[in-house]
Amino acid sequence: MVHSSRINKEVVTIPFKKSIVEDEVDKMMRSKIQNLGFLIILPMALVIFTACNSQEEPTPTAIFIPTEAPTSFTNESQGTPHQAPQVESPLSPLAAPESPLAVASGPTEEDFASLRGRLISKTTGQPLANAIVRLAEVYCPEGTAPEDKETDCFWALSNAFSPSTFSDANGYFQFNNVEARDWVVLIGDMMTIYTFITQGDQDKPIIWTTTPGQLLDIGQHEVAYP
Repeated sequence: MVHSSRINKEVVTIPFKKSIVEDEVDKMMRSKIQNLGFLIILPMALVIFTACNSQEEPTPTAIFIPTEAPTSFTNESQGTPHQAPQVESPLSPLAAPESPLAVASGPTEEDFASLRGRLISKTTGQPLANAIVRLAEVYCPEGTAPEDKETDCFWALSNAFSPSTFSDANGYFQFNNVEARDWVVLIGDMMTIYTFITQGDQDKPIIWTTTPGQLLDIGQHEVAYP
C-alpha cells in the first residue's frame, strides 16, 4: 500500500510538469510567429511608403493676369530707378503731316515799321484834311542799286489789301505796323482821282524805304489833290 501511494504521487506530479513545459513552448512559438509576421509586414510597409512618396505631386500653375504696364522699376543693386520700355504706337497712314506753318513763328512788332507825314494842298496852301492815303508796294529786279530804283522798279496797289488811312484835320497821316520794305505814297482813289508824293515837279513818285522797328517820317509835302 505504501508503494502504491508513492507511485500515485509521482504519476500525479509528472503530468503537471509536462503541462508547464508545453505552455512555455507554446508561448515561445507564438512569440516567434509574431516576430516573424512583424518582420514580414515591416518591409512591405516600407516599400509601400517609399512608393507613395516617390510619386510626383502636381505643381500648382500660377495664372498671371496683367493689369497695367509698370511705369518704372528699381535696380536693387544700384538703387537707381529705370524707366519701363515704351512701346511706340504705329503711325496711322491717315495721319496728316505736320504743317510747317505751325512751327514757324509769326512776325513780331520788331519786324514791322511805321511811316508818317503831312499833306498840304497846292491849291489852297492849307493842310489837306480827310484825304485817303495809301501805300503801294514797290517791286525791283534782284540786285537793283538804290539809285536805280526810280527807273528800274515798278509799284503795285491793291484796293483790298494795300495799307490805307486818312489824313487828319491838320493834314497828318501815319501808318503803323506795316511791312518793312519799299513803298510809294498815293493820295486819292485809283478808280477816280489820285496823285503821288513826288520830288519837286517830277512826275515819278518817291520811293520810301522803311526799316524794321523804326518810324520813317517823310515830312511835309504839297500835293495837287483833288
